[in-house]
Amino acid sequence: QTLGLDQVGALIHAKLLANPRLIISLKADGAADFGVVSAVLQELRKAEALRVNFSTLRERSPEGT
Repeated sequence: QTLGLDQVGALIHAKLLANPRLIISLKADGAADFGVVSAVLQELRKAEALRVNFSTLRERSPEGT
């Protein structure tokens, strides 16, 4: 599901009302624009989503393992 930045806060706020123990997982590529990631984090703070898990894609070795 693709959301605009202006939609993130409202969606997460609604999800947190339904499940206050919700943990948000933010997965981004290592080459992701940090400005975008930072803006999403700001929206999460505004929605009082303080339980956030971060992950990135695992780097592959040249052999593909």
